[in-house]
Parts: sequence; structure tokens; C-alpha cells
Amino acid sequence: MDAVRVSAWKRTVVGLCLLLGCSAHADTFYVSTTGADANAGTSPGQAWRHLAYAAQQVAPGDTVYIERGDYGNETLAITIDGTPSAPISFIGYQFVPGDRPGPAFQYGEALDPAVMPLLDGGDRSSGTGITLYSRSYVIVKNIQIRNYEAGVDGWHGRHLTLENIIVSDTGDINASYSGNGITLGGADDNTLRGCIVVNAAAEGYTVVGDRNHLESCRVYADDNSTIPSSTDYYIIVEGNDNTFDNCYAERVGDLEHVGHGIGIKGNGQNNTFSNCTGKNLAGAFYVRHRGARNNTFLNCTAIEGTGLLVRDGASDNTFINCHTINAENAVTFLDTDEDGGAQFAGRNNIFVGCTFENTTNTGINFSYYSLESSADNNSFVNCVFAGGPYLFRTERTNANNTLINCIVSGFGNLSIGSYALDYSTSSSIFWNCGFPLPPGAGVMAADPMFVDPNAGDFRLLSGSPGIDAGDNSAVPPGVGVDPDGRTRFIDDPCTVDSGLGSAPIVDIGAYEFLLGGTCPGD
Repeated sequence: MDAVRVSAWKRTVVGLCLLLGCSAHADTFYVSTTGADANAGTSPGQAWRHLAYAAQQVAPGDTVYIERGDYGNETLAITIDGTPSAPISFIGYQFVPGDRPGPAFQYGEALDPAVMPLLDGGDRSSGTGITLYSRSYVIVKNIQIRNYEAGVDGWHGRHLTLENIIVSDTGDINASYSGNGITLGGADDNTLRGCIVVNAAAEGYTVVGDRNHLESCRVYADDNSTIPSSTDYYIIVEGNDNTFDNCYAERVGDLEHVGHGIGIKGNGQNNTFSNCTGKNLAGAFYVRHRGARNNTFLNCTAIEGTGLLVRDGASDNTFINCHTINAENAVTFLDTDEDGGAQFAGRNNIFVGCTFENTTNTGINFSYYSLESSADNNSFVNCVFAGGPYLFRTERTNANNTLINCIVSGFGNLSIGSYALDYSTSSSIFWNCGFPLPPGAGVMAADPMFVDPNAGDFRLLSGSPGIDAGDNSAVPPGVGVDPDGRTRFIDDPCTVDSGLGSAPIVDIGAYEFLLGGTCPGD
């Protein structure tokens, strides 16, 4: 019986099993650049040649191993679904089926067909490397893709797993907006692990849907060969309950497009971004539009560019223990004609435990761009602003924004701009600043006594005036943990907080003080 008849027979059996509740036998197949589609496909020595052919032969539970090599202008288009207990798998390998191809790809290297399978479309203006449109329960691992309009199309996918997929050079560089790396659109419950996108000319990762998870995924752009070619959105999200852990986005060099980093645009709630990094971007982490609410950014780091961006009415989002380094503007609020335009820039967002280090322009930027509306009722709690020309820039209306339990050190000016500054501060320390001490309960001018501010260590030394000097009520419920993972409400033998037996008082600054040495009972 030839392969086509075997495939048809298997699909019939699988269909009957799905109806009757029985289980189908899972097979293993092989694809190689030295194979032939007339082969049985059941061993490396009898491998098929084309991925498109292999995709037509599989049934739920089957695994296809793809040997390293240059497969040229191929498209892997999956046309059937797996099941929860029997997913369909397409897995690249280097030497032995099931191995982990190596060495791992590093940014700056060329894609190498000697390491793992390479699909090369040869034309950035058309085609898709891997198509998973409306598929579910499919696993794809260890494949390189370059020179298509899109790398991976996972629109309407469900329960897809993509791991170690590397996409490079996608999109027509002469078009105004073309080129996607990996797209999950209208897609729920999918997982991406260890994937890399380089030079997608429009969007790196597009996630539209709910409960998707991206882990250790990276995206870079350095391609500016023509004006439209540099990446616009690095990781763009719309949907709810998605999680992103240890992801990285970098705009390399002074590209034509300023680049939007990692964040929400549109309607998105209860998304969580943890331990992610963005570099040299116009908003390394962003919430954008009035439907972007109740999202959390935890332990994220923004380097250079614009650090944290709130715009077009995004509200009720929380940035916890985030860090900006050498950012032009650490935090920016703005409003544009998007999403109805000119209503309010951002409201009720909270920044807690964040450190804003060596800001080159402004700590908190109420930006003029581009429509007039207010940025109001945003809170900065237990944050450290360490160095910069201006603490505030007021190029739009601002009202009722607060700094509580914060340390401001080394800022030359309180504010610059054409609008009045409307903010309040309490239980905070100002040190080595070029402006008078602001009014407010518990506000003091004193050396905060950082451990080593020149090295970016903003923990407190013993004797710091910030110890036991904060306002407990300002710390939002559920976020009372400092960047070291230490609770802000602590009273134990390792601290000087208040003394045992009394109510602990939160310290001022991003870090809760910990007395060194061995604790009794250790």
C-alpha cells in the first residue's frame, strides 16, 4: 500500500476513533534533503523529501523528524489538528532525531542549515514559512525561516507549541507596512518558547487572543536598508490573561522607526510581563489605548530610549520593581488621535518599587505628543529617581499625580514645560537636587545612604533616614515585595524595622532594609 493510501486509511481510522473514543496508533516519520517522497518515510534512510508532502500524511499523535539542511522555498502548512492526548509534532534535528540542535543561535549570526532545518523563501515580499491557520494541538520545534513575507502564521490557532523557531528577514522592505515574524491572531492557549525574530519589517511577535504564553523569546531589528524596513512593533499584544516571561526586545542602532517595544495596544486586560528587557526603544514597555487596563509589568528592565510608556488613556496598570537605565525619559504619558483621541492620556496607573537610574532628560514626562488631554491620578510608590536634568516635563495637563515613599536624588531641576505642575509628595527623601524641598508630610532633605549608587545599588545602608520612615497605607495591596523579593512589611531579627512586637513600618525607597549578618535561629 503506497504512502497516500496509508495516509487516507489512517485518517479514516482516526476519524472513527474520535467518534468511538478509541485511541489511534502514533507513527514516526522522517524528512531529509536527501530523501524522496516516494519513500516510506518511516526511517531516516527512507525519509521523505518535502515538508508539504509530510504534512499531508500525518494524523493525530504522529511525529515528523526533519533533518538539518537547506530546504529552500518550502512551506510547512499543517492541514489537520492533533488532539489533547495526541498532538501532531514537526521537530527539527541536527544529527540524531530528537536531539537539541546546537550551538544555540545568537543574535548577529547567520542562519545555518548545518545546525537545523532552514526554510528560505528567497523573496521577502511573499509567502509564509510555517502555516498553522486554525490548527490546534500542533507542536513545531527547531526550524529556521528566512526571506518570506511572514515567518509563522498561527491565526486562530489553539494549543499550539512553538519552540526554538528562528525567523529572519521577513517583509517587503519597499512596502509601507509588511513583514511579520510570528503571529498568533485570534489565537488562544498557545505557547512559544525560546523563539527568535530578527528584522521583521513590521511586527516581530503579534499576539491577539487569550491565555497565550511566551517564554524566553527574543526580537531584534537592525535592518534599515530602506526607510520602511525597520521593525515597528517588537511584541504587540491584544487580549486577556496572556503571560510573557524573560522576553527581550532590542532596536540595534539609529533605525528609521523608533520602535515600540513590549506591551499592549488595544483591548487587553490581566496580562503579565515578568523579567523582560527592552533596549533602545520608544517605549520599551507600553500600555496603549483605553482598553489597556489591569496589566502588570514585573521586574522588567528598560535600557536607553523611552522606558515606560502610558498613552491614549491606558489606565489601572501596575509596574512593579521595574528598572530604567540611561533612558531619555523614564516614564512618559501622552495622547494621540488613536482610540477616539483627546480624552485622557493615562489614569490610575501605579509604579511601585521602580528604580529610574541616570535619566538623560526627564524622570516623568507629560509629553506634548500629540493631542491635549490630562495625565492624572497616577502614583509612584517606593520608587527611586536617581540622577537627571528634570524630574518632570510638563507639556500637557497633569493633575493629582503623587510620589509617596520615594527617593529623588541628583536631579538638577524640578520641572520644565509650558503647563503647570500638579503633583504631591509625602514620606519621601530629596537629596542633592537643584530645587527647594517640596512640601509634604514626612518629606525630608537628607542623604538616603545608598549602598553604591554609582554601581546602581540603591539598597539602604544602616542608619539611612529612609528606614522605618514610609507610609504603609501607600503600598498597594498585593504588591508589597521589593526587587529582592523581600516583603516591605517585615519585622524579624534580621531588620531594624520598629523592633520586634510592634507594627512594622515600610522603608522609603525601592528596597526594604536588611541588616547584614546571621539572623538568630539560622
